[in-house]
Amino acid sequence: MVYIKATSEKSAEMVTDEGAIYVTSNRGYNWKAAVQETVSATLNR
Repeated sequence: MVYIKATSEKSAEMVTDEGAIYVTSNRGYNWKAAVQETVSATLNR
């Protein structure tokens, strides 16, 4: 599952059910990871 929330007219944040977080500031043309690894990857160590 993926959740996307607009934070302004051109910006948004996307969160996956694995715990990955991505941000965009150009209306979704490019997304950048906001964390180095997902929650699932951290818990599986």
